[in-house]
Amino acid sequence: MADCERGVEKWKLGQVVYPKTFAMELGVSAVYVAAVDIRDIPAPPSQLVSAPEVRSEAIAVKCVLSARIVVDPSMQVDNPNWVSRQFNPVGSLNWSWHVSATQPGSRELRLELQPAVVDRSGLQLATGSAWETSTFVTKVEVNASAPQRFGQWWSDNWPVLLLVAGGIGAAVLGFVKWTGRLGKEVRSARKSWRNH
Repeated sequence: MADCERGVEKWKLGQVVYPKTFAMELGVSAVYVAAVDIRDIPAPPSQLVSAPEVRSEAIAVKCVLSARIVVDPSMQVDNPNWVSRQFNPVGSLNWSWHVSATQPGSRELRLELQPAVVDRSGLQLATGSAWETSTFVTKVEVNASAPQRFGQWWSDNWPVLLLVAGGIGAAVLGFVKWTGRLGKEVRSARKSWRNH
């Protein structure tokens, strides 16, 4: 930490802690938390991130880190941009994001970390070097109530249902017309038979 305060840019071994799995309800915002710990004796992962399943992995870091969450198109995150943090005097830092989903099912979100730089005005920016970006994947399960699942199913399938209903309607109409003609033919044949 003293090196960071003096502006010495060197790599330090630490651990990144993030949820291994993340459960959320459809349409309800949930908080995703990730942390990095560079203490010689790191804190237990469950003290840094509260989640049913927490994962920790070794990572080489500098004094300032930037992080972002990358989600699939069926999910939204409150801030998709890089967010920079400096380590606190204890030797840890954390981020939190609000994440929501518009479709139920299994998803993935990616936590991306990279070293950051501080410019003359004190602004912290991501380095932008893809080779310095570390990626950590969390499996997400978006749960939905029965009405929400039905609504999603209806939204996904109504064009097909409309075509099927149209096809059935046309078949029924064709059958009614055909039976009408058949009935006419039968009546005509009876009349003709009686007359003979």
